[in-house]
Amino acid sequence: MGINDDGDVVGFYTDNGHKRLFIYRNGTMTNIGTLGGASGQAHAINNAGVVVGIDSTGTNGSHAFLWDGTMHDLNDLLDASSQGWTLFRARDINSHNVIVGQGLNPQGEYHAFIARPI
Repeated sequence: MGINDDGDVVGFYTDNGHKRLFIYRNGTMTNIGTLGGASGQAHAINNAGVVVGIDSTGTNGSHAFLWDGTMHDLNDLLDASSQGWTLFRARDINSHNVIVGQGLNPQGEYHAFIARPI
């Protein structure tokens, strides 16, 4: 679903009916883990090797994730000004680690989001 300038590829594969996240780098495909659920999709990777996408949490539906060698729920990284939002899909990430995706605001409305690192 995504490729960077180094030829690293990210996406998902099916294992017993569940979508598993992977990164393909230097001829090796590696499962990058989960947020605790059974299915997800890695959508994009930047040139620093940071991956974003969507994954099920196992308890709270699907959330946007960031993987930098460790899996992170983007909702756990929100600052106080973003309280009440649920980020459920990260679609892309650029070389400055700025992420775009889809989320649910505190009023229950679906919106696009842009997340910028501090």
